[in-house]
Amino acid sequence: MSFLLCVAEKVLDGLFQHPVKKASLHKNSCNILLFGAGGQLGLKLHGLLSARGSVHALAHRDLDLRDLPRLRELISDTRPGLIVNAAAYTA
Repeated sequence: MSFLLCVAEKVLDGLFQHPVKKASLHKNSCNILLFGAGGQLGLKLHGLLSARGSVHALAHRDLDLRDLPRLRELISDTRPGLIVNAAAYTA
């Protein structure tokens, strides 16, 4: 898990330093939509992302990602500059 978090942190650092992405993220007040926030990875990512903007964190109980109309509505309402999917499939 710690290796994955190191990779995620490096990716986020790069994303937030990229000139085009940086302008886009700041234009949208850095709203971040995080799916899978109730899982192990989602909880850790929430901590990393919180330092970079306003995080709308959703767990499975909040939204079923297969519900496309609700997903579209959520994205339209929150207008995120960044969407992170940490949701996992559990059989």
